[in-house]
Amino acid sequence: KCIFFSPKPKRSDFIIKNNIINFRKRKILAYATLKNQINNIIHGETDVTIFDKLLASISFILPTIDVIQAFVMPLVNILPIWTHKYLFQIERINQIYSSIPFMSFITFMGLYFLFVKENKFKFHYFIRYHHMQSLILSMFGYALSLFYFRVFPYSYNDTDIFNLTILYSTMAIYFGSLIIPFFSSLLG
Repeated sequence: KCIFFSPKPKRSDFIIKNNIINFRKRKILAYATLKNQINNIIHGETDVTIFDKLLASISFILPTIDVIQAFVMPLVNILPIWTHKYLFQIERINQIYSSIPFMSFITFMGLYFLFVKENKFKFHYFIRYHHMQSLILSMFGYALSLFYFRVFPYSYNDTDIFNLTILYSTMAIYFGSLIIPFFSSLLG
């Protein structure tokens, strides 16, 4: 509030000074919220817990299984022999998963309605964002692998440099689009 030293201040003086002080307070408050928003963009959100980070990073299992399903044979040719047993175990799990009718659709819609769409569970925006990102990456990867294997058929002993370049570029794009958001969700 304003303190007046004159014996009888005018009412209009009090209103003008009060409005100026309120304007300055609002300006400082707006600057503080803008500063908080910029800090959240640069340094990440501060109220994200370790549980939120783990729950958000788990969402990238579905697109990772999709990429392994799509590129299992080229991966077998690239990766060392000791990793083949893990690839084939994931492939077996994926065959069971894909043998159930409409399971991918049910999984997609379940994840969407449970985590992404606002509901009574009220998950943090961080978790909802990363689950939506993983669902979009899953659709992107499926479309990318479908396009690649329909346009450029892959054979196991292919030596055509153009075909191999397209294959490895496609795999690098897909794996890169999964690895970066996964670590981003772990770091917060």
